[in-house]
Amino acid sequence: MGVEIESDLVERFRRLIETERQQSEVEEGPRGDDQRVRAVQGDLCGMLEDLVALAEGKEVVGGTTSDSDLPMPTIICTYLLHEAIRLVQPNLERLLRSIPNLRILCNTWGLEESDTLRAIDCFEATEGIEGSATLTLFTRESLVDS
Repeated sequence: MGVEIESDLVERFRRLIETERQQSEVEEGPRGDDQRVRAVQGDLCGMLEDLVALAEGKEVVGGTTSDSDLPMPTIICTYLLHEAIRLVQPNLERLLRSIPNLRILCNTWGLEESDTLRAIDCFEATEGIEGSATLTLFTRESLVDS
């Protein structure tokens, strides 16, 4: 699920998802998992707070989405500036503690490493893109105190 606050970007993402789904059906046949990738308009900070509450077994009160709309992630990919990462990092770390197989993949700017958090892997991605991008992976093993 992609979360974006700008409505025009959400619509663009939805069109790209639909185009990819149609192309995949032509090449591979129907897969029946149309909802595995989707875009929602919303506030990422609020969405992560809702996810943390659900992952910790708490009720979401006044959340940004309904419980049924918010699947537990197995991977979270971020492409955020440093300022935004600082805002969401505490909730991302809580999710790492609460969801056993969660992976967080950061594009270009990763989570801030500390005494309690270390990246598992960091590599340069070059295939299929112009230039390169640094990708940093965090998992539950990234948590030093776990």
